[in-house]
Amino acid sequence: MAGVLKKKDAALEYVDVKAQKDETEFVSTAISATIPGEVVSSGCARNPFRLFETLFRRPQRLTAGRLAIQIREGEIKAGPMTVNNAEVSMLLIGARIADLRLDAPPLETLALTLRFSQEEFADSGLLDRVVEAQRQTDDIIDRATKLLEPLGITRAELDRFVSEQIKRRANKERPH
Repeated sequence: MAGVLKKKDAALEYVDVKAQKDETEFVSTAISATIPGEVVSSGCARNPFRLFETLFRRPQRLTAGRLAIQIREGEIKAGPMTVNNAEVSMLLIGARIADLRLDAPPLETLALTLRFSQEEFADSGLLDRVVEAQRQTDDIIDRATKLLEPLGITRAELDRFVSEQIKRRANKERPH
């Protein structure tokens, strides 16, 4: 499977497993891999990374070639292995909308807020990263406001400036 994930590579929270027709797709932040397989029941499930890692640690053990997969609310079965856990949640197939590089800076992260809603970030497993980028940005603006106060530059002016930078970044990244 291309794009095998290693725990030290990043702090991944979820991996979406989408099984339909004769293939299974594994999608997480900035990573996607597809393998052929026998899909017993189509579906898309969000799995906490630690459960995904447990289930798919050694894919060669799951089958001798093609992966047989079955997805239900609270359960994912791959070959002979089954994980039952309330944190395995069903999604609409294709629900992952937003994507972001693992090392994306706050500016890149916040640029996505002009294109996606909080629900879409939540569906994509990125809401925590967006909230953290917003917190970091507020902290930076607070520090800059204190530094620039002697020059008469206000928090509102810095907020507008940062918002303009975010809009520029979003417009630059939008496909034309």
